Amino acid sequence: MKKHLDGLVVMGTSAVRDIKPQAAFDNGLVLHSATVSDKLTTGLLLLANLEKLVRSVNATRSFQSEEDLMDAVDDIIEIFPSLKIEEVLMCFKHIRQGKYELFGNLTTNTLIKCLHKYELDNTVPMRERQHTEQAKELPY
Repeated sequence: MKKHLDGLVVMGTSAVRDIKPQAAFDNGLVLHSATVSDKLTTGLLLLANLEKLVRSVNATRSFQSEEDLMDAVDDIIEIFPSLKIEEVLMCFKHIRQGKYELFGNLTTNTLIKCLHKYELDNTVPMRERQHTEQAKELPY
């Protein structure tokens, strides 16, 4: 787990540059597990990627301080413990690419809404498929 997390830190945004949501779901590191393994590294990884996102998005209303960014990272970890780190980074990439409408705002609230949308559009259907496949394998 720690090795996976360290690999994400070294790879930076290239970790999700060429992967699809299915690969992030299948091979990613669960946010809660990463936090239990190394809370500081997990937080710093998300913080660095969030700072990069803020710089790349031209939002008229955004985070005002480093503390605001750290609060947003804490909120992500608290609200989305079952998402994979790669899925969070994939959502950041989608925001940067304009797949989610920001209406000039990139705040914690907007970020949480984007992550919920990513989860509903991608993660939930994949989880449902995974559960259905596992249920078929169970002997009754």
